[in-house]
Amino acid sequence: MPRLLSVMIVMFSVAAFAQQPSEIKISPGSPLPGTAKLDWDGDIVEKLVDAADAFFLDETLETVRRQESFWHRDLSSVTACEESIEVNRKELARILGVVDARVPFEAPEKMDNLNRSALVFGTRSRCSVVKIDKLVL
Repeated sequence: MPRLLSVMIVMFSVAAFAQQPSEIKISPGSPLPGTAKLDWDGDIVEKLVDAADAFFLDETLETVRRQESFWHRDLSSVTACEESIEVNRKELARILGVVDARVPFEAPEKMDNLNRSALVFGTRSRCSVVKIDKLVL
């Protein structure tokens, strides 16, 4: 559906701009030469939103399938997993432009009291599922 809409827009553009402006004879209320009036039944916006939703869902699933060819995780141990994803981490760092060495700084002070923990985020390794204990605002 989205591709059909894109093709229709391109065809409209080509048809409208292929002729000299002086050659285009349009009467009020009539479609441009080489085009037709949109005659969809029902709610057009709903149809467009549904088509866009389906398109992006398909693209997301396809992206997940394509990514599998780039990731070769060794899940035999945590150390092996971290070593197997190191290539991908370095490539991501290069893409994001964060290849310079980190500037040393003093760690921020953790404030804690008896009512709540200072821990906001924690993970055991890059290969395990990230767990957020609690977020205090």
